[in-house]
Amino acid sequence: MDPIVIARQLNFQMLRNERNAPKNLHQLQKNRCLRNREKLKKSNFFQTLINPLLPKIMNLIWSFHPIQSQLPPQPKRKYVPPIIIDDPSNTAQLIKSFNELTDSKVEGKLLPNSRLKVFPTSADAHRTIQEELTKKNLKSHTFEMEGECQLRIVIRCLPEDYVSEDIIEYLKS
Repeated sequence: MDPIVIARQLNFQMLRNERNAPKNLHQLQKNRCLRNREKLKKSNFFQTLINPLLPKIMNLIWSFHPIQSQLPPQPKRKYVPPIIIDDPSNTAQLIKSFNELTDSKVEGKLLPNSRLKVFPTSADAHRTIQEELTKKNLKSHTFEMEGECQLRIVIRCLPEDYVSEDIIEYLKS
């Protein structure tokens, strides 16, 4: 570039700075306040609030949000205790008769010591099964005593060919 052009640009910048320079401290503070107000006006202007597509975009975002897209919570199902039947005569026929009485699927599980654990689906099914058991004079209960639970014991470092009956006899004596 030509040195004359550079000098003119520098001179022009100096003149511009002198024109805009504050005359005193009060003028300097006043200029700062005006500049801050202009910044505030510009910074509080939200272009996104004017956008006509914003409601559609927000609906789209909320439709994919996991909390909004879930179904409303279903009422909590009440716990129905299982019925334990002592010494059932014919388990398959007994469960089949419970299914016919309750009009729902009743499941059963055979337990040790010749017991049957029946799982009714609802409180009404539980009542009808209990009534049927009293009619047939079968012993039943809805809980299991801690003493009746079968214990399982593991003895470490015992040889494989060791007879377990010896241990049982020793524990009984």
